[in-house]
Amino acid sequence: MSNQENRTCKGCHVRQSYENFLNDKGVALKKCLHCRDKLKIARLSAEQSDAIINYSDITETIYYHLISLNDTNELYEGENVELNLDLDIELSSFLDFISEKDDLNKENLEIEVSNHVITLISEGDGIHGFIGIKIKKKDSLHILYYCNCQIELGKRQVKHPILDKQRDTSTYLERYHCEGTINIEILSKLDLIKFNRPIIGGLFQSRKAYCHDTNPLLSAKCLLEEFNQEIIVNNLNTSAPALGFLTELFYKLIYYNFEAIEIDATYGTNNLAWELYAIMGVIDGTGFPLSYLIISVGKSRNITGILTQWMQALKEQNLRNFPFILTDKDFSEINAAQTVWPQARLQLCVWHLRRAIKQRLSSNKIGTYYSYNPKVAHEECSSIDPSWGIVNNSNLVFCPLKLRKTVISIVENHSNRHMLLPKHDGTFITNADEIWKECVKEMIEFCKENELLQLWVYLWREWYSKEK
Repeated sequence: MSNQENRTCKGCHVRQSYENFLNDKGVALKKCLHCRDKLKIARLSAEQSDAIINYSDITETIYYHLISLNDTNELYEGENVELNLDLDIELSSFLDFISEKDDLNKENLEIEVSNHVITLISEGDGIHGFIGIKIKKKDSLHILYYCNCQIELGKRQVKHPILDKQRDTSTYLERYHCEGTINIEILSKLDLIKFNRPIIGGLFQSRKAYCHDTNPLLSAKCLLEEFNQEIIVNNLNTSAPALGFLTELFYKLIYYNFEAIEIDATYGTNNLAWELYAIMGVIDGTGFPLSYLIISVGKSRNITGILTQWMQALKEQNLRNFPFILTDKDFSEINAAQTVWPQARLQLCVWHLRRAIKQRLSSNKIGTYYSYNPKVAHEECSSIDPSWGIVNNSNLVFCPLKLRKTVISIVENHSNRHMLLPKHDGTFITNADEIWKECVKEMIEFCKENELLQLWVYLWREWYSKEK
């Protein structure tokens, strides 16, 4: 992450300090040191017996089994490679994990589990696109997945019998002699998911089409040049390698007057957990991707400098006429954007705000220590009670489950307050500073009423103080 103070582990889902994710070479990984140690122990156990693994270890287990084959490498290149992998996966922890999803389909919970297994497998072997067949057994559910690139599927007749309603374009999907399948059997009574994955060399033909080198950035650069994409950041031979490029839409839309541009990032995009940044132009409320930037992870990176270089290159390409910049609370993005486009107003994206607070409230662990002096805070905002200060609250709950939706609702309401919008009682506040003070007062009174001092300190330090 560009903010290296802390990050969330992909294994235990606990937010920890950045140093806990570094390996011996100083590269930040997806899992913390504790989870990696657990995985090492699981691998040793698997060599001696048929071990039951945790769902969080599926991706790495698949990946390391593949690159351990004698006739293949990290690009999975090999003429006759074959792997028949059988795994037993613990079910209960998997159910706990997916139950946190907002869009969970509880009526087909077993299908949800199976689809999540497929996603984790695809992250490990890089192969996507499977069709599933559900087979209900007496004491279990068996789902057979097979590759949608099989040549046999291309031989099927068009589905619609009426000629006028048939598509007149041929499929662009390249097909192979692929015999790859995935067998998943969910045994609820045994708290177990049984998994079988036979892999043969034919599955990797599509991967070879876009993997040009074992170095991911060099491979990406070669692929972009092959498709004549313009590269605007080419920092391959630096301590913090990065690669930025323009999309085809950039040339088509650059002379439009964008309502805003939106800056966003996603993390852990490959097996090296690299970061992918995107800038989108907003027209009539719709975002169009204009440019992407890939940055490798590691220590001593000047993320703000790299982002500034990328944005400056875009400005030189005439990306300059927009009144607003939408971003999440990433200070590297914010500082770079303010340097390159000082005339544009920065606004936090409400969706990112909601997600960040929801993730923090979902964990009762105090991940980051915040110093808080109520008297100093009162000097900044008179709405804060200077007598409500630090107490020995190590045993207190950060935010009870029943209050989380209320907290998020209050924060969202405050984020939408504006001098031109009336309050619930129909009155207006025409001073922005007074709106801020009223929001602070409402939130701190809610926290005091529910004895949630640690929650208030977090909200003040991360969202409500003027410096934020």
